Amino acid sequence: MLKTRSIERYLEQGVSPGIRGVFLFNNEGHPVARVGKEAGKGTIYGALMVNIWETFSAPAFKGLREDLQNYVLQNTEGTVIVIKISEMFLAVVGEASVPLGLLQAKTAALAEHLDEPLKLLM
Repeated sequence: MLKTRSIERYLEQGVSPGIRGVFLFNNEGHPVARVGKEAGKGTIYGALMVNIWETFSAPAFKGLREDLQNYVLQNTEGTVIVIKISEMFLAVVGEASVPLGLLQAKTAALAEHLDEPLKLLM
């Protein structure tokens, strides 16, 4: 069984100055765990992230995006990095002032440590 509070305590390690939120979504976009200032917007982020993932995984993009592993969304307010772990999605939301490399490193580290436990649950 998935213990949401335990996962949220782990995800809190990814929250630092400039990181607005860290989210774990199921494959339908429903938040499983969420931490940070943006935690209350988990449902909105989940719907957006899964919809974008499904769009780029569609057959129309087959030749352009083989085995999509992650994606980055940037705008004037910040950056969102989404990575697929097992059958779930991990998203890290950062302010515009946070370097992209730092966000990518945080996302990769969190994903690496969550990968095995999530595989056992799926």
